Amino acid sequence: MHNDPDQKKVEQLCQKYLLEIIERVFDDKYDLVFKDDYRSSLLFTRTAIDDVTNIIKQELLKALPEN
Repeated sequence: MHNDPDQKKVEQLCQKYLLEIIERVFDDKYDLVFKDDYRSSLLFTRTAIDDVTNIIKQELLKALPEN
């Protein structure tokens, strides 16, 4: 499972989507970098970043297709 190419592709697509949301919502306020060290993808910035968790959750919920 650790070397599953499908799993890696899904993770990359999720990271791409997250970056697109952050760039759109925060108008390129943050310079973001994903790192794959330490067994997980960590998000780093060059400047201090506010806790945007709730804002990102709201954006993800808005993007869900309607039933």
